[in-house]
Amino acid sequence: MASNIISSTIDDAYPVAGVDNDSQGFRDNFNVIKTNFASAKTEIESLQTNSAATNNANNFLGNDIRNANLYQITHKHADSRASEWETNQDVSWTQGAYKRGKVGAAINLSIKDWPTNTEYAEMVIQLYGDGTATRDVTFISTYGSGIAGTLFTDGNAAWTGARITLPTTTTTSVLIKAFTYDGGTNTFLEFMGTFVAV
Repeated sequence: MASNIISSTIDDAYPVAGVDNDSQGFRDNFNVIKTNFASAKTEIESLQTNSAATNNANNFLGNDIRNANLYQITHKHADSRASEWETNQDVSWTQGAYKRGKVGAAINLSIKDWPTNTEYAEMVIQLYGDGTATRDVTFISTYGSGIAGTLFTDGNAAWTGARITLPTTTTTSVLIKAFTYDGGTNTFLEFMGTFVAV
């Protein structure tokens, strides 16, 4: 933005040394200085409110970041291992791009809280069993105020409708990528694979 601070109207040759100077010149210069201070205050406060900070979290409020070279970027990881999933769970896009959960019963996972600005969004969900038995996980997608969305799977044989079955072992994880381009009205599920500790 263009600055409203104007220094050219300050008479830097005033007062003149050795001359009885009119006090109006002082008042004019002080008035310009006061106006510039007010402009500087407004502009600094705007920068404090709207500029990205390197020492704090930033919320860009849906604004575009263009022509950027991303380097050493990470994604938020929501780790749900602290409590085993034994009941139906909400998996919110707002919690981060990567979710991990230990499943201890047949459950539904409700994928929700997609961005509403009809832009592409995705998250990866890592699931593994509790070591007791195989576990069925059925995916549900909602958008808006809990309206059911349409799910699409990638045709992998692991799917039965929108359901997958986790193996018993705790050292085997199944990864699913969920993504949408329209706020969750249509959500796509990709079976990324079964990953085994070696």
